[in-house]
Amino acid sequence: MLHIYIIFAANKTETQTKYTMKFSLIANLFAIAIFSLTSCTKEKIINGEDLYSWKAHKDFQYENKILTNGYSDTSAFYASGPNGFYKVEYDKSAQQENFTNYVLINDLNIHQRTLITSEIIARTGEKGVAFNATKNPSHGHTYDFLSIPDIDSTCSRVCAPYYATSKALVMNHKNQCLIPYYSYSDGEQSSTYINAKFIITELSIINEYGRSYIEIANTVKLPLEEEMGSIRSLHSIGKYFFASCLYHTIRIDDEFKVDYIYPTSLVKIFEFNGKLYAFSDYDFLCSDDKGLNWKVLSSNIGNLHQVNYSVINGRLIGYYNSQILEFSLSDTEISWQYLVNDGLKGHKISSISFYNDKAYVTTLSGLFTKEYSDFFTYDTSNE
Repeated sequence: MLHIYIIFAANKTETQTKYTMKFSLIANLFAIAIFSLTSCTKEKIINGEDLYSWKAHKDFQYENKILTNGYSDTSAFYASGPNGFYKVEYDKSAQQENFTNYVLINDLNIHQRTLITSEIIARTGEKGVAFNATKNPSHGHTYDFLSIPDIDSTCSRVCAPYYATSKALVMNHKNQCLIPYYSYSDGEQSSTYINAKFIITELSIINEYGRSYIEIANTVKLPLEEEMGSIRSLHSIGKYFFASCLYHTIRIDDEFKVDYIYPTSLVKIFEFNGKLYAFSDYDFLCSDDKGLNWKVLSSNIGNLHQVNYSVINGRLIGYYNSQILEFSLSDTEISWQYLVNDGLKGHKISSISFYNDKAYVTTLSGLFTKEYSDFFTYDTSNE
């Protein structure tokens, strides 16, 4: 009896232990499941880009990321880079953006900003410039090409400024395009010293059969009395071109008259509130007579001569690397405030444009946009 009882008791205890362990395991699994469900309902996964006010454009990825210039008019936003020429157009009826990537004939120098206007695209090559119609840029019979050695046999190469420094080419209201190039000083290709010279080409736009055609109507080689040295920057303001070189800054009007307006480089020139302003490497200057004469406003400019300036709806802005600034000017000084650039940090800006109530910023690593109403938001973290 005793022996049987012990066996019975042992079996009962083992059975109870098994049931207890099984119940405990089920309870633990149930608790984990409940915790996981409650956690999933509370946790929200957030994309890091959603936290930024500047949004990366979905169509400018991979090989389309590198952009050296942008331009906008009332009909579309345009951008250019080494891998294409792009158009973003808003379809009001469908309420969506349409994206087009054009393959350009004679895709030329990738290190300069392609000149873009509402009608003409101009791109530099080693010894020439190609002109395409903005309306139909990839059509093979609508472009024209200017070979500079055909105009000046001493041409060494086109010397358009680097995209981060200045526009490669500039155009005025008459569709005249200013083209800089280097010339061998003694006319011999063995020469080691080269000097900046300039050609102005006048372009005609012919609209036929639903297409636009670009033709070179006239070409003028500018007669320069002084050696210019290396090219620094180009600007077009009103009827005047401004070319900044190492030894001189010159002004050229639309009748090809040349004035020597400064003995060194005015690397940045812009118009604001009816006056012209400029930066040399050391000074901030102002002109009351369309750039013919200049007076120094300040000699404490830091790196402001490296900023790219433009006027948006009467407000002066600039960009440098990934920063965007708004400037205020007085008779004696210049001051600025940083604008919010979250989402742009680490992306080198090459242009800023506005289209369809949005700001479009081209960079060397993508296109970024935000609502225009949020563009002039100051970054208080820099205060």
